[in-house]
Amino acid sequence: MKRLLAVLVMGALLAPPAFARELVDLSGRPVLVPDTVHKVYGAFSSTVAALSAIAPDRLAGVYYTHTPVQDRFLPPVMTSLPLLTVSGPQTWDPERVLALGVDLAVVMTDTGLSNMVRDRLASLGIAAVAIRGTRVRDYPESFRFLGRVFGREERGETLARFIEDGLERLDKTVGTLPEAERRRVYYTESPDGLQSQCANADRAEVLILAGARNVLVCEGVQTMASQPQVTPETLLALDPDVIVARFPEAARRFRTDPRWADLRAVRDNQVFVAPQLPFNWVDRPPSYMRLMGAFWLAHTLYPDRFPLDLPAHTRLFLETFFQISPSDEAIAALLDPEAAP
Repeated sequence: MKRLLAVLVMGALLAPPAFARELVDLSGRPVLVPDTVHKVYGAFSSTVAALSAIAPDRLAGVYYTHTPVQDRFLPPVMTSLPLLTVSGPQTWDPERVLALGVDLAVVMTDTGLSNMVRDRLASLGIAAVAIRGTRVRDYPESFRFLGRVFGREERGETLARFIEDGLERLDKTVGTLPEAERRRVYYTESPDGLQSQCANADRAEVLILAGARNVLVCEGVQTMASQPQVTPETLLALDPDVIVARFPEAARRFRTDPRWADLRAVRDNQVFVAPQLPFNWVDRPPSYMRLMGAFWLAHTLYPDRFPLDLPAHTRLFLETFFQISPSDEAIAALLDPEAAP
């Protein structure tokens, strides 16, 4: 295998140069990129999500196992892409990437892992550009940049403006809520309901965008890898108004486990499961789908202040970002994760 990798690397390094442009990426680095990008490697699940919207026809592979449920919400060209994960999330096989004929990679600006992957790609002769995606507000700039990378400036502008317009609507409605009127929300991202994200964590951004108050306040800096555990005693003491769950199993546990019966959110039937497709609307992978998550949650928490035809807006989002038109039945299923098989 090492010998084959060496041959592939030598071939990549000796291939006729197709680099015609120098772009400064969003990490501030100048990068020589091909005049025409034929095959792009999204080095993380978040970059695959971004590329799904602007250049799905150029993707080399994906980081999730194909399922009919997920595939029907993505561009059809993606349904046959190979799985690039090797032994766990965000793992990759350099030999496979080279064999796929990748001529550009996209990484994130905000992690040390991105820098290591970028250096490894450089040693293989593959240029890498970085985009931002820590927060939803990073994505307009990232889509405009990717538009330049792929020669799809108009497409990048369309995606950027959609996000900017959505954020402006949130800012002018639920964003103006006084602190005392904000509903207290607990977000759980584990099946047992006891793994969460802190109020100052970027991964919990959807709660803030939706005008909520995250009840889990933590000390210290929260990184993208942080996964704080909450004890049952702590959660009972926090007693949130609303619980938002990533997994349907967590919601079922809150509703049926006697130890949670006294929680205000359980008593008031305010336990909800966030939509997941085609990428998580709240977290993991953190992506621009968080805009839809914020719309969903703002409407759920404040239907009078944030009125929304959620199925129609979901259709508009899917048409804009993935250029697909799912059936009404498919959209209804997407918006009701607990009813999914």
